[in-house]
Amino acid sequence: MKFKPSIVLFSVLFAFLFSCQESDKVNQLEDSSNGKLSISMGKSSIPDGVKNLAIILTRENYSTILKDFDITSDTTTNITLDEIVPGKWNLKINASDGYGTILYSGETEIDVQSGSTTEVSLSLKAIGKLTISVGWETNNYVTDYPGNPILTKNNNGTTYGPYFGRVLYDENKFKMWYANSYGSDKYTVGYAESYDGFTWSIINGSVLKPGESGSWDSYGVHPGAVIKEDGVYKMYYCGEDTPNDVTRKRIGLAISYDGKEWYKSSDTTMKKINLYGYTTDIIKINETYYLYYGNNSVIGVATSTDGIDWLKSENSIINATESWEGSRIWSSTVIEDNGKYKMLYTNSSFDAFGYAESIDGINWTKKSTPFFTYNETNNLWAYNICFPFLRKVGQTYYLFYSTRSTEYECKMGVAIASKLE
Repeated sequence: MKFKPSIVLFSVLFAFLFSCQESDKVNQLEDSSNGKLSISMGKSSIPDGVKNLAIILTRENYSTILKDFDITSDTTTNITLDEIVPGKWNLKINASDGYGTILYSGETEIDVQSGSTTEVSLSLKAIGKLTISVGWETNNYVTDYPGNPILTKNNNGTTYGPYFGRVLYDENKFKMWYANSYGSDKYTVGYAESYDGFTWSIINGSVLKPGESGSWDSYGVHPGAVIKEDGVYKMYYCGEDTPNDVTRKRIGLAISYDGKEWYKSSDTTMKKINLYGYTTDIIKINETYYLYYGNNSVIGVATSTDGIDWLKSENSIINATESWEGSRIWSSTVIEDNGKYKMLYTNSSFDAFGYAESIDGINWTKKSTPFFTYNETNNLWAYNICFPFLRKVGQTYYLFYSTRSTEYECKMGVAIASKLE
């Protein structure tokens, strides 16, 4: 592989103090031998872009205490850790963006004492950013579409635009279901069509909407894996009732007879699916469905013989092992092709897609170098590349992908390939 280092170090000239409504407090419960850590932060003091806080307590010969907290839109963010053994602990707080990148970090020693209150003032300093431009050996059989992007917020009229497209080639045209982004993890599902995969027309800007108040998907719905059988479309979509809380994301089933008007299944059916996260693709092998899904830490697969009752994998079926993959990998897309199952996935820094093969859809072998990178996008038009979706039409592979700016503006692009390897 070729490395073309062009290194720019952005100096950080300030430290940001998370105001904790006068100060952060470590509160020791008077009636218990153990303590409680309670942190309160005024929402207005949290910098733009910070979406998650990781509270980490470490102490020699004790298990690490970790609280991962998604910041909500409330005026104040409160975090509480119970049952802390008195003594000296190391307290570390990492503040990260929606992609898992740490933006601010702070660390201090605290002395938890039973029956007393210890006040702690902790500054979270901005983490310096090191930008490295790396040139990988490219696949000359992958070509980014010169007319990208194919869809933007100007097309669908939403606050931040479209992304996470799921595509079928059906009835001699491409059909796409995509997420309309309104910010704070709120989505609806739109529908578009194309005869060539490059020029798209939005047919209906909102074919699937959040459920009624009190329902499990009342806040937002997100497109998922789509399959068509016997004239019926099935979508395993993601819904949630609370913003920015990954633990509230669940997968439901909706059906359609034309791809434009969708009917959600009953709550009973949705509870049977019981998968945590969002679905990315689905294939059917010898009367068995393989539903691929993801969340913040796993790419999983669930199997079913009827599309309703699912058995999910306990562990990730594919993990980050290469340096370019980063700390984790995301969002797989899978096709069956020439007797093999072929997968593309996103790396953690959203600048490369990886490739893997399987003979059974469960056990995968990865290629050690990226299949497609940000540096191969036409004139570097995108902010980054993420959420790939792969389909083969004739002898051409179509790779649809998303991009999202730090201000959450979303766009979609496409590349084509003559082969996968």
